[in-house]
Parts: sequence; structure tokens; C-alpha cells
Amino acid sequence: MVKRRRMAALIGVVVVAGSLAACNQQNSSCRGATARYAECVIDTTSDGHSETVRLPFFIDPEKSGNDLEDIYDFNGVTDDVAAFHVAGQEYTCRQGDRLEVSRGHAECLVVEERRLKIKLWVGNPTMR
Repeated sequence: MVKRRRMAALIGVVVVAGSLAACNQQNSSCRGATARYAECVIDTTSDGHSETVRLPFFIDPEKSGNDLEDIYDFNGVTDDVAAFHVAGQEYTCRQGDRLEVSRGHAECLVVEERRLKIKLWVGNPTMR
């Protein structure tokens, strides 16, 4: 009887953890980290908590060389406006917006209730 209760409790924990993991999903794809061009596409679905993404390039013009890489954080969506941090600055955008982020650029590809898919880049894409 005790074994069954423990097993039921364990299954309950696994189900809850699995459902929480389904609420928070994030993937990123970065390429072309050269002196002329670099980009990352980051897709985050979150209930308000997302993992920090370390970018393989600098967006902050004050950084170079051995400085810690710049980071990206998704802060959520309110009324179809996504909020995010890049290199210590907060930005907002709507789906389809393109904006300058320090010395780089951002394009908000998808903005949904709890999701932001964003492309961040520095340099000129024709100069890969």
C-alpha cells in the first residue's frame, strides 16, 4: 500500500513537472559570428520566466575582447507588445517591428500572448 502511494505521488510530480516544462520553451540558433556579421534567432514561449541567452557577439559598443558576452532575456508580452532586455537595455516591439538595439538590430518575427520569436544581429547580412 505504501509503495502504491509513493508511486502515485512520484507520477504526480512527474506530470506537474512535465506540464510546467511545456509552458516554458526556448530555443536559439546563432550563426555567422564573424567580424562582419552575426545573428541569432531566439524563440521563447514562457509564462514569465525564461532562460538567459548568451549571444556569441557584442551588441554593446563598450564591450570587446575578453568582456563577458552580451545577454538576451524575454520579459513577456502585454497587449501585443513584447518586452525584452539586450545588453542591459530594455526594449519593446510589436510583431513585424525592426529596431536598433545598441549597435545591433532586432526584428520581432512573432509576438503572441506568451511568445516572442526574435532575430538579433550585428553587421551587414550581405557581408557574411
